[in-house]
Amino acid sequence: MQEWQKYTGEYSQQFYDLKLKSGTIIYHCWPFGGNFTPVDGTGDVYIDGGRVDFFRVCQFQWEEYRRGQETKEE
Repeated sequence: MQEWQKYTGEYSQQFYDLKLKSGTIIYHCWPFGGNFTPVDGTGDVYIDGGRVDFFRVCQFQWEEYRRGQETKEE
C-alpha cells in the first residue's frame, strides 16, 4: 500500500484514499475539478479538496471498479 502524502491540490486521474483534516479516512475516491467523489458507498456526492489533509494512491483502480460494476449488472 502507498504511503500517505500531504495533499497540495495536485493529483493525477486515479483513485485515492483520503485522510481528511478531521481525521476521517475515506477510501476509493476519484478526483475531479478539485473535489473527490467517493465510490465506496459512503453516500457523499463529493468531498471538497480543501477538507483533505493527506492522500495516497488507492490499490483499487479502474480495472477493479469496472469488474465490480459488471458483477452488479449481471
